[in-house]
Amino acid sequence: MARYLLSGCVEAKMNVAVPVWEGRVSPLFDTAQRILLAETFDSRIRCQKVLELPNQTFKECVGFLCNQKVRVLICGAISQPLSRMVGTGGIILIPWVAGGVEEVISAYLTGCL
Repeated sequence: MARYLLSGCVEAKMNVAVPVWEGRVSPLFDTAQRILLAETFDSRIRCQKVLELPNQTFKECVGFLCNQKVRVLICGAISQPLSRMVGTGGIILIPWVAGGVEEVISAYLTGCL
């Protein structure tokens, strides 16, 4: 089962990933093709980049996120099997989020998500 982040618990340094579709949070993580990876420090974005997700298996997708040192995944809908794999990978999952990617990351970093 995936671990869920309690609001207001932002670590000093971490990578936050959000699946992107047309500038918004992708509606279904299972079929997402890209993520915005934001490296944060003290609740501020230090740098960010858009990366292509591997489109083979859930295991490869989670492995990719782990290789990118993703600590938090903020997404829209996500299937139960993929949710479990994300949690097993040690990634904190925040599902069922919608909106513009920049606004969502800002809301997360300020504890308002």
